[in-house]
Amino acid sequence: MVSFADLRRAEPGRFEKAAENWSDHAVRLGRQAEDLVGRIAELDGWQGAAEAARGHFGRLHDQFAEAAETLTRIPPILRELTDRTETARERLLDAVRRAGEAGISVHDDGSLSGPSRGPGHQGTRWDEFFADAERIRDEARETIAADVVWRSCVLETRAPTAYSVKVLTYAAMFLVDMAANCGFRGKFG
Repeated sequence: MVSFADLRRAEPGRFEKAAENWSDHAVRLGRQAEDLVGRIAELDGWQGAAEAARGHFGRLHDQFAEAAETLTRIPPILRELTDRTETARERLLDAVRRAGEAGISVHDDGSLSGPSRGPGHQGTRWDEFFADAERIRDEARETIAADVVWRSCVLETRAPTAYSVKVLTYAAMFLVDMAANCGFRGKFG
């Protein structure tokens, strides 16, 4: 699971940059697929080896087009992860700020401590803050789990072929590596 410290240090912009890169890869692959259509058309009417080349280019076109279409599903997932990470991080930092204002210390592991709850204790504010902090922690854990990203990739792929599964596997490995590089640990390795 994502820890309190991980979320506090999170850099959601890295997911946005990755989304741009995946989008660029999808566009380039789509262009290459379209270029192959032109190459195939140039071979119309040719015989012998040209017929074999036309078949080979046709198969390459299909693979490139399928891979490009599969890659277009990754950037929206990364952008959603960016948004969710930013939201969770902002809420966490706001909770830490409010904790400080209430005299509550927030430790790196997410635990809380403060002055003792003596006779002058105002229970409502403390209870409200602790409930809020626990809710934010739980939402953050649910938001930034690598298995959620992987499930999203797989669920977005309808009738995956062996080739699209390879593309998605590569994408999932990239996402896990990226998450680890952003400081997330636990399920990420």
